[in-house]
Order: sequence, then C-alpha cells, then structure tokens
Amino acid sequence: MIGLRKNVNERNSDLQLVQNELSLLNSREEKEKCRMDQFLHNKEQCESDFQKAKEEKQQLKQEMPELEKQTKTLEKKLQELVSREERAGERAKRLRAKYEETQTTAHAVKNRGRVLESISGMDGVLGRLGDLGAIDAEYDVAVSTAAGSSLDTVLVENVNTAKRYASLSRDVDVLLRV
Repeated sequence: MIGLRKNVNERNSDLQLVQNELSLLNSREEKEKCRMDQFLHNKEQCESDFQKAKEEKQQLKQEMPELEKQTKTLEKKLQELVSREERAGERAKRLRAKYEETQTTAHAVKNRGRVLESISGMDGVLGRLGDLGAIDAEYDVAVSTAAGSSLDTVLVENVNTAKRYASLSRDVDVLLRV
C-alpha cells in the first residue's frame, strides 16, 4: 500500500503541476485576449481615422481648383494695387516738386514785388515797365506772355540813379534801365 500511496502522491503532485500550468496558461490566454481586443479596437480606430483622412483629402482635392483660382485673382489684384501705388507715388513726387517750385516762385515774386514797391516811389525812378505802358485787355495775356519778366524792368532817369538803386535790386533780380 505504501507503494500505491506513493504512486497516488506522485500522481497528485503531477496533477497539481498540470493544474498550475493550466492556470498559468489560462491567465496568459486572458491577457492575450485583452491585448487582442485592444489591438482590434486600435485597428478599428485607425481604419476610421484613415477613412476620415481619405474623405478630407477628397474634399480638399475638390476645393483646390477654386482656391487656386482665388489665389490667381488675388495675385492679379495685388499686382494692380502695387502698380497703382507706384503711379500714385510718382504723381505725389511730381506734385510735391511742383508745389515746392510754386512756393519758391511765389516767394521770389513776393520779394521782387516788395523791392519794386520800395523803388517805385523813390527819386529818379520812373516806374515799372509794365505799369508805364497801357495794353488793351484783349492783348494783355499775349503781350504778358511774350514779354515775360521783362515787364518787371524798372526805368530810371539816369545812370547815377541806376547805380544808387542797383544794390537793392541784386538780391531779387530786378533789372534797372536808364
């Protein structure tokens, strides 16, 4: 009986080992099933994301020609605006130069007018050439244009008077004639 008992104990020991191995394998199977479920879930998520990306790509492909057309239109408008800005800048430069020229001319005329006024009332000065002669109204513009600044020439009685007032006229370019 002892031999039989020994045999039963060995068998029970082997059975216990097999049950432990089975338990271990069942535990591994559960872990692998969980991993498989997670993998399948991830796979489904990836497939869903892929499908969404594919649809978005298709939508963008359809929108692309319109966006390219809008881009070209905007580029043309930009080019037109740049061109207009350049023309406006050039016009502004011309106007600024014209303004400065007008300011300079006005200042010179004002100074010239002051000198002419101060000289006109002095002894020996006959007057400004433009004031001494009468021009019919219908010919006034033509004569003034043709004569130009020579109408501002101041006539004096003699050379001595001209010398006396010459220093006044040098700064403003007034001509004295005897």
